[in-house]
Amino acid sequence: MAGLGGRCLRRLQILLRHRWPALAEVRASSMPALWSRSSRLVAVGFGAALCAVPVGQRSEPALSYESLMKRAACLVTDSTHTYLSQTTYALIEALTEYTKAVYTLISLQKRFTTIMNKVSQIGRAH
Repeated sequence: MAGLGGRCLRRLQILLRHRWPALAEVRASSMPALWSRSSRLVAVGFGAALCAVPVGQRSEPALSYESLMKRAACLVTDSTHTYLSQTTYALIEALTEYTKAVYTLISLQKRFTTIMNKVSQIGRAH
């Protein structure tokens, strides 16, 4: 969800820079210094709200074969992207958990080895 908001804000930024060329000179790194926290929140909220509004209507018929195929391809691409993102996230989480488990097992093995060495030294001493 955060990726979608970021994409929408980037698109809004590009749109505004094309609309008003003076904004093209303002660097993104200088924006936080220019805006207060509340105005940044309002801008983000306004940008997110604009993402939900369609910018323009296409002149092609809504149910033509070509437009339906384009929409289907976009939906498939978008859902595939979502699926791959979620799968990647799940794999990263699983790898993180696996790594933690391996480190836990390694530390337990070291403890066991240390204890067994102490026990064998005590057994040799008697």
